[in-house]
Amino acid sequence: MIKLPKKIVIYPQKRSRPDYLLCWIPPDFYKDVSIDQEVEKEMESDYPNGIEIELSEDGLQEFGIQLNATPEKLRQAYLELNSEDALPESGMVESAMLEKILEEREAGRSIEEITKPPQPDALSFDITESDPLHLLKEGPEMIGDEEPQELFQRLSVRQVRSPDDQVGGE
Repeated sequence: MIKLPKKIVIYPQKRSRPDYLLCWIPPDFYKDVSIDQEVEKEMESDYPNGIEIELSEDGLQEFGIQLNATPEKLRQAYLELNSEDALPESGMVESAMLEKILEEREAGRSIEEITKPPQPDALSFDITESDPLHLLKEGPEMIGDEEPQELFQRLSVRQVRSPDDQVGGE
């Protein structure tokens, strides 16, 4: 199975357009984002593996989805991480982390402060995990075992070597 995020994530459609963001919602989260049970059942039926939508008011409304923060605020947090080079290599950031970043920014903390690993307590040398934002660079947790690039490469090789492309054909 192709690797897919286990949680709701935000990411750019293309690296060359970091401001055009998409949102991946796994089926386990349909109940959390659907505006009603009818929408949830429709999403489960039509998108059993998850749904990718444009991160915009129109994109959310089209599918009857409501996130915990507005698309514009999520975009603002994402673009700030991008400008500070604090994104994971995949470009995917959990929406819950973006929401936490929004809260922290409203409290006046900088991106550097927010994403810095916790320091050990001087007395106990205990590192707390209460603020997981230092894990941002690792990217979201995934399910599945096949990298999307490997799948696409394998499919393109099969397409090139299809039976219709035989040498010396009729």
